[in-house]
Amino acid sequence: MTDSANLVDLKFAMHSSTSDFTSTPTGVTIHPIQRPTSLLRKSRNPIMRPHARLDGRNLVHAWGAKDLSPFTIEMEMRGVATNTGGTKTWQTSMEQGTLLDSLFGADAAAITVGTVPTLSTWSGTSVTLAGGAASMTVGDMIGVLDTSGNLQIREITAGTASVNLTVDRALTGTPSTGSTVYHCARWDHSASTTAHKHGYFRAEFESHTTSFFGCAPKSFELDFVDGGPLVFRHTWLPNDWQDTSDANPSYTAPTAGGLITGNLQFFIGSTQFLIRDAKFSVDNGQVQRKTGSGPNGVQGGVAADKRQILMTGSLYLGDNALSLNEIVDDSGTPALGIFTGDSAVAGDLAGTYDVAIQAGTAVGQAMYLRLPAAAFRGNVVEKDGLLCVDFTAMATAPSSGSQARLGII
Repeated sequence: MTDSANLVDLKFAMHSSTSDFTSTPTGVTIHPIQRPTSLLRKSRNPIMRPHARLDGRNLVHAWGAKDLSPFTIEMEMRGVATNTGGTKTWQTSMEQGTLLDSLFGADAAAITVGTVPTLSTWSGTSVTLAGGAASMTVGDMIGVLDTSGNLQIREITAGTASVNLTVDRALTGTPSTGSTVYHCARWDHSASTTAHKHGYFRAEFESHTTSFFGCAPKSFELDFVDGGPLVFRHTWLPNDWQDTSDANPSYTAPTAGGLITGNLQFFIGSTQFLIRDAKFSVDNGQVQRKTGSGPNGVQGGVAADKRQILMTGSLYLGDNALSLNEIVDDSGTPALGIFTGDSAVAGDLAGTYDVAIQAGTAVGQAMYLRLPAAAFRGNVVEKDGLLCVDFTAMATAPSSGSQARLGII
């Protein structure tokens, strides 16, 4: 009987260190949206021998290195399971936790909480806690419920181990005094990190199983689908692959929160704007090290090429910035000129702006992403008969901290 192309189970784990490209760690099941046909069994590359001919007949080819083509996995992004504001190890509470560890180049630190913090006051960017201060540090992302029951997430910018904190921007609703203050799982993208722990994938199909070793974290994208769940795409460069024993696939549902869906809040500075077609992408600039010592002429990857961290999307152009969250042509903060550069002269440097986006409004299915120093460029376009500004915001190095920080709650 002909075998189907159904993928029965896909497991992922990180290798143990930045120099480990061959181990077989125990993987955790992850859920791709589409069938990842790029994980079907591959071939070694043939070495043709046209230089060795007898009476016009080619000699048989020799087998060379294995096909190490990159592959991409597409998933729905989910939050943290059973987050009560207390002590949490993120990697065992999320489907995507270890994937993000490898892609960002650093593990999300576990949070140890003695007394679960609650909110005393929140005025503008000033926050006062009741308990739990010892677990707080600059760079942490925290979430509180507003009086409508919606979760709002912000980043701590001052006040380590203090009940008095400063956050990156004010809330858009009225905070619920006395409610739990939740920690986020947090990942920082640092330009100084060039060696990432590589990934291990085990693809279990109905009739065969293939393991991919030493997968360099090439790039990833968060696609904020308008009206749909947040989509997480990630691309990997394998170091080697092996066909493994075709034992019965073993499926265990991953521990995770709910789908992170919609309800986007997009900020430039302190001003909120309507956004559509939003995407966040990171190219890690991974270059595979060519060597005669590796199994297929390579030995792992290093972030040596130009790396880019980008936020893209479209904002509406109009004259009601405060009531409809639009970009205004010649006024407002920011005005249209920061995207097009029409108020500058050739040679002027672009300004940088603090940019953030939140998706989801419930504990266990929300995220917050901040670029503290993003430089904009863009064009005025027509979409569905409406004027919009298509923009690209490129993360640059801020005066302190990382270029990009992601929190999931």
